[in-house]
Amino acid sequence: MIGIKLTFQLITHPLHISHHFFGWVHKKDNTYFNEGQLASKGIEQLAETGSTSTLVSEFQALTDNNEGLSTYTGSGLNSGVGTISIDITVNLDFPAVSLASMLTPSPDWFVVCINVNLLEEDGGFVIEITVVGHVYDADTEEGDTFSFNNDESCPQESIREIVEIPLGNGTFVKSSLCTVVFT
Repeated sequence: MIGIKLTFQLITHPLHISHHFFGWVHKKDNTYFNEGQLASKGIEQLAETGSTSTLVSEFQALTDNNEGLSTYTGSGLNSGVGTISIDITVNLDFPAVSLASMLTPSPDWFVVCINVNLLEEDGGFVIEITVVGHVYDADTEEGDTFSFNNDESCPQESIREIVEIPLGNGTFVKSSLCTVVFT
């Protein structure tokens, strides 16, 4: 059993994390949330509304296909700022975790920690690791400001990490919105 402590913090803009998040325990080097691919319906719903139900169904199908071990959902950040703690189970076959949550208000942005491998090279599990979340654009809606209900992207473009203004400086996002500690 591994403990996860997700800490969401308000930084220098009006964004906060949705009060729902999604997690998946899976094999190493999974590519589901990676840049360069189109967002699934589940990622679209998570990014646009914070809903996790379609994403859970998509990942349950992957789990049934032996690509993952289990999914986790959580809530409790009614203000979008604070800490959530959950316990998850990983094993030697499924040692990695990916987490995602909607960023709000935004057109279709979400914060992720992708493919956090909790298995050390010697075969043991990490005792503690801290990971910074990255902000991605699902590119399912138009818009690059803090807003909801934008026009649909047509055609839909690929998932990409956001580094531009208003969140970043063109190269990276200066402050993290999400820090995850695995213990």
